Amino acid sequence: MLAWTVREGVTNVIRHSQARWCRIRIEIAGGNVTTEVLNEPISAHEAHGSYACAGSGLVGLNDRVTAHGGQLIAEPLDDGFRLWVELPIGSGTMDLERRS
Repeated sequence: MLAWTVREGVTNVIRHSQARWCRIRIEIAGGNVTTEVLNEPISAHEAHGSYACAGSGLVGLNDRVTAHGGQLIAEPLDDGFRLWVELPIGSGTMDLERRS
């Protein structure tokens, strides 16, 4: 699920913005793992958040995330755009406790 989040986030950056940078952060805390993809808003299309609702990529990702007990946020920010996913560790997406 984490790889899917990164893939979807980076795909949206490439397809829907002309961003010069993209930051990917993965953190484990409190029994959850969060994945965040941030980029700067360049295009007017992205600045209005319209790509967050377009297509089926984020819809499909959201369906999978919620099926595993997680949550997804895709939103324009004043200084960029953010895709954020949080999943409980051991939700069937990946056993991170054994790898830590």
